[in-house]
Amino acid sequence: FTAPFFLLFAALSGFFIGRAEGSIVMIASLVGNVINITLDPILIFGSVGVLEEFSLSHYPLLASIGEYVSIPSYGVKGAAWGTLIGTIIQVWILAYFLLRKKYRSIFNTGSWGFNWGLTKKLLQLGTPSGVFVTLDLLAWSIFYIFMKDISEEHMLIAGLCHTVLSMCY
Repeated sequence: FTAPFFLLFAALSGFFIGRAEGSIVMIASLVGNVINITLDPILIFGSVGVLEEFSLSHYPLLASIGEYVSIPSYGVKGAAWGTLIGTIIQVWILAYFLLRKKYRSIFNTGSWGFNWGLTKKLLQLGTPSGVFVTLDLLAWSIFYIFMKDISEEHMLIAGLCHTVLSMCY
């Protein structure tokens, strides 16, 4: 469910970065990621599990909140929900800025009509990049399938290498 919101976030981010207004993207990313980081442990472990897992039960205020709010443990699904909620909030923040009067008057962002000419131009410009990203993700997926079949250690090392590689380019 998160993929469409990631795509919207990427598109809206591209608009602001192209306008040299990366600070707006930074604000949206910061708020969304703080929300994600906050929700993840709660949704993964549940309200009681968070208090136990992170040894927070000796804080009276937090322990009393656990008595009134009962959130079940969702495990990996909880992490996915936390990411989804954080990403939606990032999109909302960027959409809020995009639809402000400043951008509506300059770029007509309040108009939702479809423009075939502009769409054709965007597809001509964006298709090569989209094909590259698709092939890149496909190759990594196949690589991870091979590593999973060998061992968990191989999968871990592949994930670490991919993380380091992602930071380099």
